[in-house]
Amino acid sequence: MMQVGSGNLPLFGFGKPDVEKMKSKGDIEGLLKALSYEYNPVVRMSVATALGQIGDIRAVDKLIVALKDANEAVRGKVVEALCEIGDDKALDALSSAGVVNELLIALRNSKSEIASNAAVVLGKMNPAHFVGIEDALIVALEDPSSLVRTKVAIALADMNPAYSAKAVNSLLVSLKDSESSVRANAARALGRIGEDNSVDSCAIADRLSIALKDSDSNVRSSAKFALDKIVNREEATKSLAASNAAYNEKCARETSENTTKYQKLQGELLICSKCGTTLEFMGEFGGVFSSSASVRGYGSSSDFDMWRANVCTKCRLVFCGNCIKLGYPTPCPECGHPTEPAYRGTINAMGKIRRL
Repeated sequence: MMQVGSGNLPLFGFGKPDVEKMKSKGDIEGLLKALSYEYNPVVRMSVATALGQIGDIRAVDKLIVALKDANEAVRGKVVEALCEIGDDKALDALSSAGVVNELLIALRNSKSEIASNAAVVLGKMNPAHFVGIEDALIVALEDPSSLVRTKVAIALADMNPAYSAKAVNSLLVSLKDSESSVRANAARALGRIGEDNSVDSCAIADRLSIALKDSDSNVRSSAKFALDKIVNREEATKSLAASNAAYNEKCARETSENTTKYQKLQGELLICSKCGTTLEFMGEFGGVFSSSASVRGYGSSSDFDMWRANVCTKCRLVFCGNCIKLGYPTPCPECGHPTEPAYRGTINAMGKIRRL
């Protein structure tokens, strides 16, 4: 009995799989079957590309198996597809399969087609998962092939600025590359990097301003686009700084007003409702004390030792230590309601103090 994929029986009857039709219908199962179509590697390449574009994680397991395809071009498309799907399982598979190292080696290949394809795939990978990608791409910006340099610039433009920022100096040099496509994509990459607040964009903006006069219209367009990104960042930064400055000024003003209010409160005088002894504020928790009386207060702490008055929160009368036993729960001489130590906060909360 002949087996599917053995080379003796076509997987899809007598015709090759219609990849575009399956892709348009979102036929994942059909595409996964077509990934094993042995009669034409071009079909398998098209299938891998379609699966990557659809991005369905159901394709990951089959794509991982396809990393061992006998055809190098197919394996390259499978790697691209896994990169595009980009879930943790796909990325782990690329790492464990040793694909990254193969791509880094391929990036140095003397054949520009192989090196440029490697650059494209590496650009789709996250440097956070694969160490050394950005460094290899920076070196490849000096590749003899303009095709490779272009693909590398594109890869750096698509990379997270947190990692591609290392390439700023090399990309600035690439703005003078003999190939216009390299200059254009270098400008695009610099614009993306310049958006990042952690990067000093002044030098980038200066060089991009020069690129606005480039002889190639695509370079000029890319330089303008990049500069707009940096200008927008600078405007946003200035706006944020202005907002912060206004907020800080408001806080300082409120602090000053509160300080003045506090100082005023400290300087206010109270008078014992019974004998008329002059009393002063001690602070929020320090209570009030009399400048003339020397009666020891209630309690053993230093704060309580400074009590020189009790207050009745019912009839709003204040009594000094000469007229009332300080502390809890001495009754008010006027209404009999329990009095309490005269905290400044307590007195402020009561409002106007009464006099007998």
